[in-house]
Amino acid sequence: EFGSSRCMSGSENNPRSADPKEIATIALFLACDDSSFVNGEIITADGGWTAY
Repeated sequence: EFGSSRCMSGSENNPRSADPKEIATIALFLACDDSSFVNGEIITADGGWTAY
């Protein structure tokens, strides 16, 4: 597969965009004390798109 067909393969697993509340939950976690041991990490909230 090439091009957009390869890009779209697997999109049926999560065909929707994130709800703003889902992104806010990640930001809230990073702002609270529960994330005190998380540093220098990239947290990708893309619904699994970068897995393809």
